[in-house]
Amino acid sequence: MQKTNLQLAPYFDDFDSSKNYQKILFKPGYPVQARELTQLQTQLQNQIEKFGNHTFKDGSVVIPGQIGYDLQYDAVLVQNLIGGVEVEATRTSLVGKTLKGSTTGVEAEVVNTISVTTSEKNAITLYVKYTKSGSSTAGIQSTKFGNNETLIDTSTNLNVAQTYLLNATEYTGSIAYITNGIYYIRGFFVEVIDQNIILNQYSNKPTYKIGLTVTEEKITSDEDSTLFDNANGYSNFAAPGADRLKITASLSKELTSFSDNGNFIELLRLKDGILERIVETSLYSELEKNLARRTYDESGDYTVRDFTVKVKEALDNGDNGGIYNPNEVLADGRSILARDPLETDPTNSFNGNNYYALEVSSGKAYVRGFEIDNVAKKYVLAEKTRVTSASNNKTTNTSFGSYFTISSAVQTVTAGQTLSLRNSSNAVIGNARAVGVVPASTGHLLYVEEAFTFTDVVVTGDATALQSGDFIFSSRGSRGVVVSTTLSSGNTTLRLRQVVGRFVNNDVINNSRDSITFTISSLTDFKFTDVNNIINGLGYVATVTSNTGLKTKGKNSFIKISDLPVATISDYSYTKLARVTLTVQSGAVSITAPNNFTPLTTGYYITSATGDHTATATLTGNTLVLSSISGNPTNGTSVTIWYKLRVNNVSVRTKKNKTFQYLSVTKKKSSTDVVYGNRYDDKEINLRFPDVYKIHAIHEAAVNGVTDTNMFDRLIINDSSEVETGDIIQSGSLRAKIIFKNGVNLHVKYLQNQKFTQGTNLTTQITIVNNPTLVGRFLTEVTHGNYIDITDNYALVKNDVEDNYRISKLSRLGNRSTPSQKITIVFDYFEHGNTTNDFYATSSFNTDDDGDIEYTNIPYAYDGTPYTDILDFRGTYTPTTASGSGTVTAPYVTSNGKSAFDIYEQTKSAAITAYPDEFATYDLSYYTARIDRLYLNKEGKFVISQGSPAINPVIPESVSDSLLINTISIPAYLRDVNQISIQKEDTRRYTMKDIGAIESRVDSIEYYTTLSLLETDTNNMMILDSSGNNRFKNGFLVDNFKSLNFTESKNPDFNMSIDTTQGLMRPYPYVNNIGFKWLETMDGTATKVGGLQKTGDFLSLPYKEEQFASNPYASKVVNLNPFNVFTWVGDFKISPERDVWFDTKRSAPENVPQVDLTGPIKFLYDRSGADGEKWGSWNNTGSERVSGGTEFTDKRTGVENSFSTVTQNIEVGDRIDGIKNIEFARSIVIDAKSSRMKPNTNLYFFIDGEDYNDSVYPKIFRNITRTVNSTSFVVGEKVRIESQSDPGTNQIIAEVVVASKYDSTITANYSGASTVIAIDNVTTVDGTLLNPSSPTDKVKITGLTTGAVAEVDLTSPRISTNDEGTVDFFILVPPEKLETGKSRLVITDESTSTTVEGVSDTNAVANYDSEGTLFELTSLSIDMQIPQITVTPIEETRQRFIPDPPPPPPRNCDPLAQSFFVDAIEGGMFITSIDLYFQSKDTKVPVTIDIRTVENGSPTQTILPFSVKTIEAANVSVNATKANTVTKFTFDAPVYVANGQEYAFILRSRSLNYKVWVSRLNQVDVDTSQLIDKQPYAGSLYKSQNMSVWEPDQFEDIKFNINRAKFTTNSKLTAQLTNGIVPRVDLPTDPLIFTSDSTDITILHPNHCMHTKQNFVNISGVKSDVPNTKLVTPLGNAQFIVDTAITLADGTFTPTQFNNTTVGDNNFGYIKINDEIIAYKSVSGSTITVPSGGRGVGDTVIVSHATNSVVEYYSINGIPLTEINKVHSLKDVISMDKYQISVNSKANETKQSGARYIKASRNLQFESITPRLNEIIFSGTELTTRLGTTSGSSVSEKNTGTFSTLQDVSLANLEVNELDASSVILSPENQTVYFGSTDSFKFYADMKSTVDNLSPMFNLSGSSVITAMNRINRIDKTDGTVDLTSELNSEGSLHDSVYVTKKVTLENSSTSIKILFDAIRRQGVDIKVFAKVKRDDETDDFNLLDYVEIPSTNYPFSPDKETYRAFEYEITGLVGFKEYAIKVVMIGNDQSNVPKIRNFRGIALAV
Repeated sequence: MQKTNLQLAPYFDDFDSSKNYQKILFKPGYPVQARELTQLQTQLQNQIEKFGNHTFKDGSVVIPGQIGYDLQYDAVLVQNLIGGVEVEATRTSLVGKTLKGSTTGVEAEVVNTISVTTSEKNAITLYVKYTKSGSSTAGIQSTKFGNNETLIDTSTNLNVAQTYLLNATEYTGSIAYITNGIYYIRGFFVEVIDQNIILNQYSNKPTYKIGLTVTEEKITSDEDSTLFDNANGYSNFAAPGADRLKITASLSKELTSFSDNGNFIELLRLKDGILERIVETSLYSELEKNLARRTYDESGDYTVRDFTVKVKEALDNGDNGGIYNPNEVLADGRSILARDPLETDPTNSFNGNNYYALEVSSGKAYVRGFEIDNVAKKYVLAEKTRVTSASNNKTTNTSFGSYFTISSAVQTVTAGQTLSLRNSSNAVIGNARAVGVVPASTGHLLYVEEAFTFTDVVVTGDATALQSGDFIFSSRGSRGVVVSTTLSSGNTTLRLRQVVGRFVNNDVINNSRDSITFTISSLTDFKFTDVNNIINGLGYVATVTSNTGLKTKGKNSFIKISDLPVATISDYSYTKLARVTLTVQSGAVSITAPNNFTPLTTGYYITSATGDHTATATLTGNTLVLSSISGNPTNGTSVTIWYKLRVNNVSVRTKKNKTFQYLSVTKKKSSTDVVYGNRYDDKEINLRFPDVYKIHAIHEAAVNGVTDTNMFDRLIINDSSEVETGDIIQSGSLRAKIIFKNGVNLHVKYLQNQKFTQGTNLTTQITIVNNPTLVGRFLTEVTHGNYIDITDNYALVKNDVEDNYRISKLSRLGNRSTPSQKITIVFDYFEHGNTTNDFYATSSFNTDDDGDIEYTNIPYAYDGTPYTDILDFRGTYTPTTASGSGTVTAPYVTSNGKSAFDIYEQTKSAAITAYPDEFATYDLSYYTARIDRLYLNKEGKFVISQGSPAINPVIPESVSDSLLINTISIPAYLRDVNQISIQKEDTRRYTMKDIGAIESRVDSIEYYTTLSLLETDTNNMMILDSSGNNRFKNGFLVDNFKSLNFTESKNPDFNMSIDTTQGLMRPYPYVNNIGFKWLETMDGTATKVGGLQKTGDFLSLPYKEEQFASNPYASKVVNLNPFNVFTWVGDFKISPERDVWFDTKRSAPENVPQVDLTGPIKFLYDRSGADGEKWGSWNNTGSERVSGGTEFTDKRTGVENSFSTVTQNIEVGDRIDGIKNIEFARSIVIDAKSSRMKPNTNLYFFIDGEDYNDSVYPKIFRNITRTVNSTSFVVGEKVRIESQSDPGTNQIIAEVVVASKYDSTITANYSGASTVIAIDNVTTVDGTLLNPSSPTDKVKITGLTTGAVAEVDLTSPRISTNDEGTVDFFILVPPEKLETGKSRLVITDESTSTTVEGVSDTNAVANYDSEGTLFELTSLSIDMQIPQITVTPIEETRQRFIPDPPPPPPRNCDPLAQSFFVDAIEGGMFITSIDLYFQSKDTKVPVTIDIRTVENGSPTQTILPFSVKTIEAANVSVNATKANTVTKFTFDAPVYVANGQEYAFILRSRSLNYKVWVSRLNQVDVDTSQLIDKQPYAGSLYKSQNMSVWEPDQFEDIKFNINRAKFTTNSKLTAQLTNGIVPRVDLPTDPLIFTSDSTDITILHPNHCMHTKQNFVNISGVKSDVPNTKLVTPLGNAQFIVDTAITLADGTFTPTQFNNTTVGDNNFGYIKINDEIIAYKSVSGSTITVPSGGRGVGDTVIVSHATNSVVEYYSINGIPLTEINKVHSLKDVISMDKYQISVNSKANETKQSGARYIKASRNLQFESITPRLNEIIFSGTELTTRLGTTSGSSVSEKNTGTFSTLQDVSLANLEVNELDASSVILSPENQTVYFGSTDSFKFYADMKSTVDNLSPMFNLSGSSVITAMNRINRIDKTDGTVDLTSELNSEGSLHDSVYVTKKVTLENSSTSIKILFDAIRRQGVDIKVFAKVKRDDETDDFNLLDYVEIPSTNYPFSPDKETYRAFEYEITGLVGFKEYAIKVVMIGNDQSNVPKIRNFRGIALAV
């Protein structure tokens, strides 16, 4: 209501609404009163106001203006005079001008100015928008004007201003603005004009309420002359008129503390520059509440866009990814600390270590009917579980330990004694350590630990050089410790103990002493059941009860006391096994215990030299008297007594935390250094101490002679006084942990791949992450260590085993290279103290000194039990001897002696053990769990409802008026936030369309039902013996193949695919993914691939453009960016945007460490298809925009293809380690371009916030140097780009292009003096990036045609925009760095990854998605899952999700939008272009359009795929007076829009000069002069509020034409695609197997797919097995015409043996320097002699080589690498994983070598194929595919077979297609030989449409086919029959398809096994079954037992691929057994003919 009182004179407006006067009725003859006229207005206004108040809230936007703000309002302080002229005189005229700095070259546009008097700094201030960066000085680019710089008007070239002497551009201001609109104010609809207001002149962190100040004024004619009567010519002319009431709304700012006085309408609120509130839409009053109520009543609470919740640590400790830094003040005012608060801390402080954080993503929901749109991440904190509960008088049984049952003894044993285990022949067959003796009902129990029996291994030859303590290793991974050697008849018997694994006959073994190998000819494994007597060193003999062996009461010598984490434990007591030796007096002995100890009267054992005794026990106080001792021993007789001692006052052992210990391993295997584990080239490394629990770093010296301190990186900071070891230093995004402090030197371990820049006299600011109170620190010096980080090459083996803490060790992973220099290890361990006390417990870690450890960090025992939760009686081995103090300057160096891993040569603490089968009692407190819930309330806040901690927690109470988002289960004492389980609540919105699309089908749950039926059938089966009696079924094994629960998938031989949906088993496939290539032609302006049209990356039917909709009118113009508010956010495009691949990781067999296996991942396909059947076409029935893309609903009829996820095993070695998502993206080349960025600006590159500047390369190299030659590069030639320091290791191939392609200022042609070179079409040599890394800062470019050579020193930043703001570059994704999944790529002008406005002037963002499947293998196989298909007639629908491309981040660039509706276009259509009409434009800045969805009447942030189009300013057409000049925006690919949906196109630019023609209702069209009296199109013009809120103007529309594609109809057109290059693959480590004096080399190449000798293979990357050296003297570029000596840095470098013969005139050796190969004929010290003509060997070019050039010994094992690194024809095919090549030279010795990073070409064979086209098929359209392939060969045809082209095969569907015969895609080498330029694989796509608005489409980018080769084979004997020898061994199957069940344990003994299953087995296929049984008297490890074959009793064939037959197998007459497992082997020689098995049953039977 208006505030102006008009009831007073002279108006007398006494309107009273309570009288309900609705009209004033004038009558003739009555005078009209002035008050009645005024009251008439008031009466009408009252009616309007009542309606308005019901509809709007006061201050609501009615017709929107734009409200926004700009925090990047750069201020430039200028001097008052320029050239003696007052700047103030021309200040305001500078607005709109572009100024250029005379020194910096920076350019900026002036957008506002303030005068000296207005300025808070008393300076004329220009506010500018920087439009172009300037020059660089000392590597730093100018982005702003400089101090005291002359500013030049670029339009006049006049000097117009001079900047301040100091701080001229230091400040950034802030401004708010509003554009024209109508607001509802005090009952009136008030028009607001364009306005702006400076918020802070020199700060961009304003804190204000911004809004409209309302004023009411009475205006008279004295104040406004227009109010005088204008009736010229009449008597009342110029008479004063009536007064007016004026209401004005002015943009203003108020403090946030401002209280509303009724005159201020808040529209915007900022706090420290952060938006807190903005008017988002018209604020409706009662209507809004009613709508909310109705929404809630109808739909309840629901989400529109889901909120994704991730768990994070609340506090960032430096390396845990926490959210908040210590001491940071949160938004709610609380302070988060890294410790408990002190009294001096703020009262609202809290310890952040005790909190976790929930990261809630953006999303949208309706709560109680109100819209909640969360546009950014939010964090919610909640307490971790730290509440305890107490439990007293807990009791736990102490049953553990291993024992022999002994029947007699003559002398006692002491704890810790080494015992000899002897057989019935009194021969020693093993060792054990004594623990104690306990009486039993029959005999006695001798408890022992560390018990081993011997294995006697007989090897051929004399092996007596081996000594006791040496280690033996077999090729199968088994190992043992030598006890003794015995030579007899030319063979040596090696006695071994501590055998791990199992040795077998014919095993080749090596040893830890020398390099000699031996072959096992026979062996004997002794067993514990063979032990007959046990003897100690004193001659004591104990007789073991016959064949009882070693028994075990419990696995571990510790007891678990709680299932919940134990906080404290107290008041312990337990019964100890005690021993005492006493002298008999008067027929008795007395045992007196100390206080708090009580001997017990039962369970004692007395023995003496004469035998065992009994006695009578009595207890008086603490004294136990044993009297009446049997045998009447005389006085003085010595007796030993084992007895129970109740310990009531426990003494706990201690564990002191020793952190950052340094161990240097300097010894190498040699004749003098023979101790295994003390040498850096050993497989296992002795860590000296037991209980090592953490490895910080393992570094290998880069070269010989690196000092201990240079093994690590080093920092010096200005003040290190309070910095401590373990602190984390941060600068920018880089972090480093201090691992040793040595004075001012801080030795660090970097927490990422990048390091601080090396240098001295630095001033780099740093923070101490975990101690932010240390301020003012900066780096002064950075030194990089001289090491190789090999931490990831090893696994820590803590070595705490069942009985003891053994010495911890490192185990080198199987495929990792062996160190060649010393290594240094940094680790943490627990120092064990008070080891004679009772046990370790929770309190063992709470020592009183600096050895404390946080409870969270207390580790786990070897079996996963937390140390906190056990009473640990295990003993501890004594640390091995070493010199040094364990610091970085004096690291430990282990001494020679016996190996730490030979436990019988090491000492340990005495065994303190609890008495068996007694109990321990204690009081404890333990932590409890909790359940929390996350809610979103109707105010838009996320709140946590915290549950109550409990053993079994319950869900907390709900929060009123809130939407439940997640239920959060927190385990007791949360150690790791990853332990938190989050259950997402299903609150998704379902529209009526969604509900209608829900199918009535419900998938049947068949796992348990089928399993139950199988078990029932098996149990009820009657199995008769020969007499007709039903045999007892003692146990059965049933596997319905619905899971892996019954398979022993960790077994080394398990190699099978399990289809868990269809319940069947089959051989596994080798799977690959290969892309396409195609030939493009031009048809006019259209690009064609065959008969199809290619637009962008999409293939479709050909089309023409047709107009779909238009607005032909224009009456006014609208500015796209009226306030010039923008940041330079670029359009960043990359190709490819997505990378999908498969990879394999192989390891050698390992016994330790145990691999942490992950389950096989699902291999997902979008849809399924049936073999031999065809679906009808998919018909699109609609689409819907969803978060992140478009979801298409399709329908088709035909057959249902239900598919399952089937586990397949990919064989590449011996053991399955798993299939999982690859952690890191693979190395590929990504082509990149970004436009619309700030011109001439240097850019930095980041991925996910991490520095990747070393991975980005410009497409135009500047400042190149030409030291090698001055030959000119030629446009079009290929060049090789590689590392200058390591040429050949990393190679990139590119094509030279004209430089003007990327920089229009460079027009000159290339010459020998050119300083630039431009490239494009970047690839790598074979499609993948060569390991180990990308080229470094120094690269060499070599022309492959001209031989031109250029060098480039790349400086960071490497890339920069050109004068138009565009940058072209490429990215080399480095190996093992970028995590797979979706990654955010950022280019920015800031050296951090920020895109924050005000920090970054220009940036751009793109998204990259990588998806890799890792086949992780050890020697044999890995699991993989593929679909299997069943066929049923069905009708189905599908939903296809097409993701959106990454939208450009349109921050603070307020655009325009025009909505449009798609109707009457059945199925939708494709928009090809939009025509717009501009009135004005910018001269340089481009303009961008995109198309978005419209929801709830407003454009969304969801941009349709491929709809972003930018047009450069030069291509924009304008007309200043008429709206008839078209600018066409043609999209890069047709943009699909669905029928019945509303969309909007968005216009935006960073310039204020773009104005577009629009029409407004009731205005005149500028072209026709006609009145626009209706809207020609049912759309609206929208204006944006800071790019987040849209408001429609219902009366205005942009003038436009929307054009669609009109496709060719009723013609089937085809495109032919062919295979891309089959990339070479990395071979396993050391893949070359040499035989001494042979020219044949066997290559380990898993899945090479080259199954005939007719194949060729290209091998590369083989390097010498001798380290590189350097050139001492330089070489010129001329050929030697006489023998010439070359001096090298190391005379030991060059071997003298080549071709197994000394080098000489006719037997050259070879070296390689850079790219040149050089021969040599002799060696003398450091000098080699090069023969005449010996340079430029092969095709290499003779060039100059500088001093210190790297010299590579170019041969391996005496064979020149020129003979290996080349293309070979196969000599023989050995298996699917091996083949043989032949060279000219002979190998020096038998060995396996080659190291890592060797690549080889391969074929891709397949028996099934799956297209991946990213296709869209609509109703009325069809897409079919065909295949043209080349014949493949099964591996059985390894020496025969040729390649031939097969006839075309039609693919039944776009899913899995199984083929009837093997096909192959050839490697480039084979393809060239056999087909020339014709590809070996062709893929045909046929398209057709019956409607012209739709076409099938698929995206060529990322399209590929997935191929799968079945791995099934047959091993034959020489007579042609199948060889099953390997299947009888415990492991080591040579067949590829093997199924192994888990071990079955029976209650009763059985004597036979029957196997039944159903199978498909056609001719040529065998299914063999084997059993492993453990006899009742067997004591060997079950896993080491051999198999026996189970004969078949019913073995049928199947007539076809689909028919199952019943199979039966049975074996009888076995010795009684209670444990068994089954192995099934599938055998076949045709890889397209594979068996399948289902309904597997195994039954153990007894008579």
